[in-house]
Amino acid sequence: MFALAYRCGFFESPRVQTGAELADALGIAQSTFNYHLRGAQRQLCAAVFDPANGAAQTDHHS
Repeated sequence: MFALAYRCGFFESPRVQTGAELADALGIAQSTFNYHLRGAQRQLCAAVFDPANGAAQTDHHS
């Protein structure tokens, strides 16, 4: 989902596609999209800012 958001321009400014549009395309609620996106962002931050522990942390919800 994180890769999809990136490829669809979710992180561009201004956004190419919104979270609501991506959630709709995936057939899920926007809150579910946001939940999984935050999990992926959390994992990325852990890998970048705490690489010794970031790789060991997994979130089975994203």
